[in-house]
Amino acid sequence: MPAMALREFVCTLCGQKYKSFTADMILPWDQICDDCLAAVWVYEGQALRQQVALRMAGQPEEHIEGIAQAIEYVRRETPDVGVLVQRRVWLRSMNAAE
Repeated sequence: MPAMALREFVCTLCGQKYKSFTADMILPWDQICDDCLAAVWVYEGQALRQQVALRMAGQPEEHIEGIAQAIEYVRRETPDVGVLVQRRVWLRSMNAAE
């Protein structure tokens, strides 16, 4: 079983560094910070793609589409962004306490 640890990432949408609790085996997926996730969560479909494109100016359309699809997938799994962000904050705080 992979070990879990608090790691630093760079947000794909805003470029800011943030920490996330992840497994040792990190696939090369894009990472999105809590603030950006909350900011784009309210948008769906084409409006979501436009918001992602604004934050990823100059990136290929395929990359923008992939990020929008990933956000839509996460939304289907956890419809309430507040719950998702709280879970991420809780995981960070639990790891920081060790």
